[in-house]
Amino acid sequence: MGVIECVIHGLSSFLPLCVHLTEDLSKRREPRPFVGYVFELDGFDGLAFIIATCRRCAKDKGVDFQPSYISSKEWDLLASVGDGGACILCFEDYLNECDLKFADFLPSEHQSD
Repeated sequence: MGVIECVIHGLSSFLPLCVHLTEDLSKRREPRPFVGYVFELDGFDGLAFIIATCRRCAKDKGVDFQPSYISSKEWDLLASVGDGGACILCFEDYLNECDLKFADFLPSEHQSD
């Protein structure tokens, strides 16, 4: 995840999204089924990157469609699903509008109360 200058939230984390979720977000329609994957960088305790993708993109890349921690190889596969993405806070706001919580789509070990 990088940092972007969001017009709403200012400096924020960039959340890579598959092109289909980016489209759902931009059109403000109910998101298609998706999951979040977490990649933790070896040697950097607590540094994690998140990517979200729909079922179709996960299948196309050969990655299990379930929230999980992923390897660097799987990260590279998923990161190539498209050039989509958003401010993570905008994505969370969008999910809240749809009565969803982003944490529910992440591995259970990564969810916070």
